[in-house]
Amino acid sequence: MLFLLPSCWLHRSPPSLCIRSLTGIACISQLLFSFSTASGQTFSTGYRATRLRLLPNTSIYFPEALSEQGVTGGYSRIHPTQFPIDVAVTWDELGSPSRLPVTGTYVSAGVLGFLPDGTPVGNRTLPADSPDPGFFEADSFTELPNTGLGGSAISGNSDFIIGQTSHPTAVVGVSRSIATIWNNSGQHLISGLEGVSSTGQSGNGDGVYIGITYDFSASDAVYGGFIGRNGTATRLAFPGFPETRGFEINDDGWIAGSWETTGERARGYTARYDLDTGAQEIHDLGLFPGYDQTIAYANNNDNTIVGGALGPIGEFAKALIWPAGSLTSLDLNLFVDIPNVTLLDAYRINNAGQILAEGLGPDGFSYYRLDPIPEPACLAMVVMAVAGSMNRPRRRL
Repeated sequence: MLFLLPSCWLHRSPPSLCIRSLTGIACISQLLFSFSTASGQTFSTGYRATRLRLLPNTSIYFPEALSEQGVTGGYSRIHPTQFPIDVAVTWDELGSPSRLPVTGTYVSAGVLGFLPDGTPVGNRTLPADSPDPGFFEADSFTELPNTGLGGSAISGNSDFIIGQTSHPTAVVGVSRSIATIWNNSGQHLISGLEGVSSTGQSGNGDGVYIGITYDFSASDAVYGGFIGRNGTATRLAFPGFPETRGFEINDDGWIAGSWETTGERARGYTARYDLDTGAQEIHDLGLFPGYDQTIAYANNNDNTIVGGALGPIGEFAKALIWPAGSLTSLDLNLFVDIPNVTLLDAYRINNAGQILAEGLGPDGFSYYRLDPIPEPACLAMVVMAVAGSMNRPRRRL
């Protein structure tokens, strides 16, 4: 498909049909880059980018999670040696950071996920101790019951929180991570995953959860995934898709994750697994042209999937989106305008279609919340721009 760009995009001459605002540029992109997906649907969404800012006098941060309300959460490093080193942070709709309160002396704290009501979950580490799983309230961090050696709360639904806790093994000094859920009756180690380490990643509204497994006892680390409910789990074993990891599951049971080829190359997938009947289906999400690895990190309830393409040494190089119903990835950079910044990875998406992404520009790495631009608003802006251009005198060539 051939797209004809306005001449002002191709030459440094005064523009005759260019919208200078970021929103306008994104809208133009939305209309120009309208792709037909494998299912016959058309993807023509533009995004407005909000940069997530640093706390004052800091330079290291990572927004890890995105809530259904559009709040992002993660951590920021405020001092290299004095406690606390890392503090838990949330970013509001304007991208402004707020430090979450944690009482007492602690080494670090961070947000790893959110519950549906917007409650941040994560961990906190005390001096000379392992991280403690818990959630953040308005005035403090609340530690979850933990019979092991610490852990992390990662996600959850309205009935439980899911994550992992560490437990000692028969080998002195060696511990194992065990996928764990917390509900009103306390802590529960997920069964069915004996012999491997595991971490719970995501739970949907029906109480089904998924996660990853890893076995470092093998000569080469072997990764995998699991699906389960009610405190038990079944290992993912899709024929022809080895080392299938599950990162997120939506309310319709669709999973987003990655699998590993025999050549140890990662590829994204989407799949379903019926715990009642054992029926399963899986779809490879393919590769983006010019790259030999992809990761599918997250999906939402319409099964729009986000992730990234990896470069030759495994580094994230291009943020990708698979529109709802499509198995073909698109370059997310085509649908948003951030001057001098390339989006490398998109790793969270909520049911409002907001996306959390990482970018790289002249001042280093940066992070953005991408908000979908309503199509009527975009169309109105473009119509006004066209009307305005028709009233300008045309220059003779």
